Amino acid sequence: MSDSSKYPKFIWVVVALILVAVVGFALLSSQPVQEVIFPVGGGVKFGPKAKEETVRFYVSYERDGNLVIEGQAVLHLSGAPQPMTLFVDRAKPFHTASITVPKPGTYAYRLEQVETHRSQKNREDVSVLVAIRGDGEIDVQPGIAFKIHRVLSGGEWSAELQGVRSEEERRKIRERSREELDKIIEGR
Repeated sequence: MSDSSKYPKFIWVVVALILVAVVGFALLSSQPVQEVIFPVGGGVKFGPKAKEETVRFYVSYERDGNLVIEGQAVLHLSGAPQPMTLFVDRAKPFHTASITVPKPGTYAYRLEQVETHRSQKNREDVSVLVAIRGDGEIDVQPGIAFKIHRVLSGGEWSAELQGVRSEEERRKIRERSREELDKIIEGR
């Protein structure tokens, strides 16, 4: 037997011993081994890839029955792949949609709304087209929802996202979303 055939066996034995040592260390240590870096360079990672921290949350838009005849809101959110459009009218007074962002944190937003408002002019009902805009930041955390809130200040309309944190508010949004889905299914 030549010396050249002994070396491959020797290398396999060394690799097997290293593997046994790493597995043994992982089993005996109180902390799981996720990565081993070899002194001569290189390394080995164990286990699944780190889970992404994406956060999915809901935004709702509600028609004010006394003021708004119909409306459309477009939400531009930093970190979201595309703008989200919500629409309400007499047949669909409540609209909820979900957005997913890469991770929890603070995100800037811009709301652009166009609403048809009911108004009185010379004692007659008239429809007035109103453009509403709002900019701000929201703190997105797991389990939070937001609602679009219109604000009248100094004769000017603006819009903002308000956090919905109470269980009753979240339950209300879920119920209305279910009702909305039932209407869509029944309409088919």
